[in-house]
Amino acid sequence: MADYIAGSACNGCKPRHLRGRVCHQRSGLLSLMIQKRDVVRFLIAPTGFGKTALAAEYAESIFGFQDVVWLNAQSPCFLRDVDRGTIASSLVSLFRRRSLVVIEDLPRLTAVRAEEVSGCIDKLLERGWEVVVTMSPLYRAFADRQPDSIRIGSKDFIVTEDEMRLLANDAGIGPRRRLPSSQVDGVPGLLWGGATASLDLLRGVVGDVLPTDALLGLFVMLALGRGSIEEAEAFSGPLKSDTRALLGEEYLFLGVDEHTERFETYPFSADEVVQAFSGSLARMAASSSFADGEALVSRLADALLARGSAERACLLVDGCSNGDGRIAWLGARSRELARAGCLLPAHHLFESKTLRLNAQNASVFVGEAWRLAGLDDVSAATALAERVLARSAVPDSARGNAALLLARYGDAGDRNRAVAVLGRLARQPYGGDPPTRASAVADALGDADRHWEALALAVVWLAEDACAAAFLAEACLRCGRVGDPETAILLWSLDALSGEGACGFGQASGADAERVLSIVGDYLRRSWEEGAFDCGSASLLDAWDKAKALASPDALYPPLAAARATAQTLDMQLFSQRSAFERERRANGDALIPGSPKVGDAAFPDTRRFGIASLGRATAVPTLNIRLFGGLDVSIGENEVDPSLFRRQKVKTLLALLTLNQGKEILRDRLASLLWPTSSTATARRNFYSTWSMLRKALVVPGGEECPYLVRLQYSCKLDTRAVASDVAEFDELCNKLLLEPPDVEAWSAVYARLCELYRGDLLPSEGKNEFILQQREEYRARLIDALVSASTRLFEGGALQAALWFAHAAVRRDATREDAYTALMQAQVAAGQRTAALDTYFKCKRYLSDELGIDPSPKAVMLYGSIIEAEPNLKGFTPKA
Repeated sequence: MADYIAGSACNGCKPRHLRGRVCHQRSGLLSLMIQKRDVVRFLIAPTGFGKTALAAEYAESIFGFQDVVWLNAQSPCFLRDVDRGTIASSLVSLFRRRSLVVIEDLPRLTAVRAEEVSGCIDKLLERGWEVVVTMSPLYRAFADRQPDSIRIGSKDFIVTEDEMRLLANDAGIGPRRRLPSSQVDGVPGLLWGGATASLDLLRGVVGDVLPTDALLGLFVMLALGRGSIEEAEAFSGPLKSDTRALLGEEYLFLGVDEHTERFETYPFSADEVVQAFSGSLARMAASSSFADGEALVSRLADALLARGSAERACLLVDGCSNGDGRIAWLGARSRELARAGCLLPAHHLFESKTLRLNAQNASVFVGEAWRLAGLDDVSAATALAERVLARSAVPDSARGNAALLLARYGDAGDRNRAVAVLGRLARQPYGGDPPTRASAVADALGDADRHWEALALAVVWLAEDACAAAFLAEACLRCGRVGDPETAILLWSLDALSGEGACGFGQASGADAERVLSIVGDYLRRSWEEGAFDCGSASLLDAWDKAKALASPDALYPPLAAARATAQTLDMQLFSQRSAFERERRANGDALIPGSPKVGDAAFPDTRRFGIASLGRATAVPTLNIRLFGGLDVSIGENEVDPSLFRRQKVKTLLALLTLNQGKEILRDRLASLLWPTSSTATARRNFYSTWSMLRKALVVPGGEECPYLVRLQYSCKLDTRAVASDVAEFDELCNKLLLEPPDVEAWSAVYARLCELYRGDLLPSEGKNEFILQQREEYRARLIDALVSASTRLFEGGALQAALWFAHAAVRRDATREDAYTALMQAQVAAGQRTAALDTYFKCKRYLSDELGIDPSPKAVMLYGSIIEAEPNLKGFTPKA
């Protein structure tokens, strides 16, 4: 600690924490800093805006890091020396020449300390020193103590289109990178921060220790993604004027518009927001009007669900709530999630906690059964419904909805039992004329708590008399609303019209059919216009298909035709979820449902019903090409996969782990533990499923909906190497040629040339933390040197001295720490008559072994050295090259 100031001197080298960083030139900002060098330059911006990088660029461009002192103001030594008042005097005494001092990340200071630091800056400026200070916007008031200073703020750091064009070919920025269209897109850390840029920026912002009200406002805006400031304040509470100014003027990735008082943030994923803010949730909730973090997240999820972001709502709840909170929210929002077409994310939410069926959570199980039916897993759906019916203590509403599912999707026996259960549960008598019974259905439809009773009455009545379809359709029309129970009743009525019903469902007369079709057509049109649909118990797609089948082929009903485009969009949305669910089930080794389509048959929805040709499926799968050396490059056939699909490091690492396993199975839990070694098994497994899903999306065949390359079995995963080519596999094959095959100078020269093409750099250099990848990286480095040394030795033994010499030189050039490489080079040099060069090689090897490892050369190296000295006594006084 006593050497804090002296140890902060750069002495021509970058500070250690800046080494290895890719810095992009900011000539415009650099010119601002050069304009007045006799005043302090304040770089004021949040983490991720590049203020440290700009300070480093200035120190390198102007000083070459000579005469530069880089003070880490977050170190306790800094505050200690501030309290002692020794910073200025220590700097002046230790460094006689006028120098540059950079004070990085100035912390919160008391008034006394602020006065001392300001005085220190004044003293340095008076003596001709240059001073640069970086700080968070939270502490920008300190800059007011230096009125003549130059201030570079958050808006100044935003990357311009001209800068992007000039820097388009720099490392880390591909030419296909989209140009920033606004300040939201132009934050340097988001453009240049690599695969984990978004998450790193959010974690840095949380680490800036914002005031709790500001942190809460930030979290709410990022979770919602867009909206009005008033909407955000409904969760965070009224924001103070200075807090609103701080978030709007400094945290530009929030996209706050001061005039309209609206915001639209950078598109951070829900997973990134969860990972960055989940640890601070309790602290944020404590400063809000909510009882706890669970209540806050639940309300945010409700808001997302209301605006149509159902999947984001599920991910937010999944990441920020405990098991009971997740299930409670799912149970309360099952119907809304179904109406939003959000089946698979809600299914994952249900599976995130192991539940025992009881009277309290029976409705949650019923909701899951309807989701499974919507995902085409009818067998599992009906099994779950039967479990609910088998429990006598469950509420009537849960039993009624379970029976309705069995009546809808079960076989003839299931439907008969279901109708019997519904007959016992419904409150209304079944006698009386049709108008009376229709009135009872309409009354039940008018009470939200009795919707299931309306459905029960309708199903039992239709089981008795198919002609009830017309009366039921009119009862729905009289309600004057578009909702799930009405749609379900119309769907059962259409069943009766088509003669597809069970339990005595007959076929209605022609006049009744026309009457129902007229009502259904008008109802469907209103349903599409109002966006009201239910993907589970009341599928308008089924209603669409049945109505089309019943309508005249020469004159398709106009209201139905008008809904055509919307129906196609909805069908594709549902098909995507059903396909993903099917893939997950197959990957987990689940049995196929009897009568369900095979993989090839279910590749695409039956788009012919919308009047367009079936998309079909390609007969040949294009090759997936994976390159890991020197950075991840992925292509499918001739098409390069968009690098933005691999912006998350975990997705890259998962693909690398599978590729390195070269088609062999690897346990799923093993993968999860390699990717998240510090997480619990349950958390790691949940994270794995999310990452696996993202990887599958990245590797979808162009123009299709499938990823044929990834195989997920019941307990393990692997790559299907029949359609995969990787540089690591080819690298291993070529190394084996040098290690095992008979020597062939011409062929091995071609092998080495190809190895150089493949080994562009270290294995997956973007991964700096995963122990397995780091170990593999070292092993591949060693494998290459092993192959080159082996080739040199075997060529030497075969008498091909020049080739042996060449391969040995290549080994030493690539790794100057391998004694066997030096020895192979020495023996080739001696045999080729290059004794002086051999001695030089020996002394280089000896110097490395002695200085770095503290050991002597091997007996073989000493023997080669001795053979040279014995043959040439005059070389005993040989002095090696420096």
